[in-house]
Amino acid sequence: MATVALGLFVNWASEDGPNRWMWVIAALATACLAGLLATPRLAAQILGRRAVDINIAKPRHLDVQQVGACWALPNPLTRADAERATKAARSKRSPRDGYRAIDQCLYDAGGAEVNVTERRITFQGAELPAVVTAMRAEVRERTSVLTGTFVTVGLGGGEEPLRVELDLDSDHPASAWFDQHVITLSPGESVVVHVRATAVASTVTWDLLIDFVVAGRTRTERLRSEDFLLRTTGLPCHTDTHECYDSDCTTHENYQVHAYIGRQELLIS
Repeated sequence: MATVALGLFVNWASEDGPNRWMWVIAALATACLAGLLATPRLAAQILGRRAVDINIAKPRHLDVQQVGACWALPNPLTRADAERATKAARSKRSPRDGYRAIDQCLYDAGGAEVNVTERRITFQGAELPAVVTAMRAEVRERTSVLTGTFVTVGLGGGEEPLRVELDLDSDHPASAWFDQHVITLSPGESVVVHVRATAVASTVTWDLLIDFVVAGRTRTERLRSEDFLLRTTGLPCHTDTHECYDSDCTTHENYQVHAYIGRQELLIS
């Protein structure tokens, strides 16, 4: 195609006339454009684009599993609220989905996990090798700790060998584990990462950002707060300091209402 176009324009350009050089330039430009269209890989290199689709090549997060936690709400939980959450849980087929429905109701009501948010993320390598180089939190909102209701949820699951920590009270929460390590994912390989984020001084609504390198380029995967219920609050205390773990202060003293989850029901005590 490029050869035919070049031949036609050169034929026109060979004739004497006032527009001869314009035809020459047009011939060369058309030949170059036709060559790029005929070789997409070359076009990608010249235009600074990758020939591999990043959405195909990047590692996939197959599953983001909640590890169980205690929740706090900004306001006292009413029995009507508890009944709505229980109804949503009972509509699910599996216990795991039922607990997730209750957690979703607590999050939608402005709730946050107390002190610690833990997620197990399962990654799987795609068509190209990938290297996860960082995990960090992007703080979307920071407010005072929540004191309305304390909700006890049973903890479960064992410890995962690969754990990363995030301090949500810092200005730029990021895992220091990646200062000395990376996670390499071969095509088809699966890796489970246990993410543990903590907050003491405030309530933090946050997204989890995962940096990785594939095909020589750095990209970022964002796990959004509203999709994975990423909100964490400190434990309130009646003293001037939040470091009350070794004192006698309890959740019952610091919250107006105490509730617990059992058998997919949200109960108020």
